[in-house]
Amino acid sequence: MKLDRPTSDKNRRAIKQATHRTTSLCGGQESAALITRVNPKTLSDYGNTGNPRHLDTFMPVDVLADMILDRREAGESTPLLAELCELAGGVFVPVPEVCRKTTAVDLRVVDLSQKLLNLVAILTQSLAENGDDYSDADLGLIKDAIQGLCGLQSRYEEKGT
Repeated sequence: MKLDRPTSDKNRRAIKQATHRTTSLCGGQESAALITRVNPKTLSDYGNTGNPRHLDTFMPVDVLADMILDRREAGESTPLLAELCELAGGVFVPVPEVCRKTTAVDLRVVDLSQKLLNLVAILTQSLAENGDDYSDADLGLIKDAIQGLCGLQSRYEEKGT
């Protein structure tokens, strides 16, 4: 007995659109083919939303990994990775590169502390004004705090502590 697929047509279309944007970000089909194991036509099929023949043709994870690493070198993240994270109920938060100078890291910890204190103040104020609703909280502040904490975590993991 075959069960219905958990992804909807809308989900699969969004994945294909994000695939197309990812391929474009890698310089288009010709350029992306140079960094992956597949040819330009196959890359086109992965992002094709207009041809019913390709509705169930999706990019393999190793090809996506090649594109992710290519964009990471350029300091960017891929739309397809972001789409998959969103589909999983989350967001992709890149770990910031950590500077190896002790004084610079110390300044980052101070900066992170200030961001966290600011976030706590805003969340507390939002709770006081709206009860259990954090809707007034600035999502950008939350993302900054998460990125800062991830950077701090990566520094300590790198040191082995």
